[in-house]
Amino acid sequence: MPSAGSECYEDRNGPVFIGGMERSGTSMLRAVVGSHPDIAFYEWDHKFWFHNFPARAHEWQRVPNQQLMRKMLHDIFSSNKYTGLTHKPDLSRVYDILNKSNLDAIQSYIIFAGKIFDVFMEQYRLLRNRKRWGFKSPWNEFYADIFFELYPNCKFLHVYRNVLSVSSSMRKIGWMKTEPISVIRHTLKWNKSIELILSNTKKYPGRYLGINYDHFVLEPEIYTRFICAFLNISYEPQMLGMSGHPGWKGSNSSFETSSTVISPKLAQNPVDNLSENEFGIINILTQAYTSLIKEKWPDFSMAWMEADCLNSLAKHFYSEGKVELATEVLEKAIKIDPSYEFASENLGKLCWIKNDLAGAVKCFSRVLQLNPDNRSTATNMEHVLTQSGRISEAQRLHLKQTGQSYKQEGVFG
Repeated sequence: MPSAGSECYEDRNGPVFIGGMERSGTSMLRAVVGSHPDIAFYEWDHKFWFHNFPARAHEWQRVPNQQLMRKMLHDIFSSNKYTGLTHKPDLSRVYDILNKSNLDAIQSYIIFAGKIFDVFMEQYRLLRNRKRWGFKSPWNEFYADIFFELYPNCKFLHVYRNVLSVSSSMRKIGWMKTEPISVIRHTLKWNKSIELILSNTKKYPGRYLGINYDHFVLEPEIYTRFICAFLNISYEPQMLGMSGHPGWKGSNSSFETSSTVISPKLAQNPVDNLSENEFGIINILTQAYTSLIKEKWPDFSMAWMEADCLNSLAKHFYSEGKVELATEVLEKAIKIDPSYEFASENLGKLCWIKNDLAGAVKCFSRVLQLNPDNRSTATNMEHVLTQSGRISEAQRLHLKQTGQSYKQEGVFG
């Protein structure tokens, strides 16, 4: 499907979207990725998608396309998220491009809105002289399906953080009121955001990445390298200084109080401003939602989800021939959740490919300790033991399994 935006879209890399709940580190990640010389990240959040787009939907069938285009341009250009830009796209230029395009032929409101937004962002990209543009706003994840429909080669970074830390941070700056309904509404939205990480990672493999805020601030260089490889951009050490992003880095963000330095201390903020009753509400709702998530993913936990996201990232890297990166990512997944057997299984296969037979045996042994009935891993283990000259061990293992001949299975099969 062609881009909703300018005609030259197919000649440039796909845009980058960042989403996640408020107070989860989305502004920090925008400042990091936005400091890369190839990406023009929009300097501020903008309510176009989560407010203007749904608010204008009722006008789609009633208002001529040209008139609706002018209204949506007013939404973009009248916002204080535009007036505060360091690099301001010209309204008349954006209008001329759209006015010359065949807007009346568009039959889909999503494609119509996407075209307006893409022309605006393309002008922003040109002003910044970058290869691709990026857009961050909390709750972007709730519009991910729209973004992937509009921009088939886009990439999405979804930052997430512990619900209690997020709640405490929102309370600190007055974004979560003390009324129970405010706590309930916030907690339900947080849980739905978490579920979207799992569903979208599987729906859009190699294009959607969940990033744990606490793990990122503890090891920013490692995770930034992973993100750069995911986005197919070079790792630039200056990204960690966040100075290359020209606009707002999050004046209400905790990292700003630390001279905009990513520090492990950011993962240690105390949760001391929630009442016992609020703790109870958050825990009860999260436990209930977790039960619903477990119906789809029985092994779900926060650690399992982090390991699952990294395992998906490793698959993506392997498919692109980045074997060493895939290995590093899988080792990180195992460290986070040793009980996540798929990471150990896939790391064992990678070790086997690299002729690290001892490493493969170690990984396959860990899988069989977690799941003795994993026949595929047992068969691979038999092969590796045989190649290592440990014939008697291979035969003993074979006796525990059904009588199948040795057969090496493909990596990530």
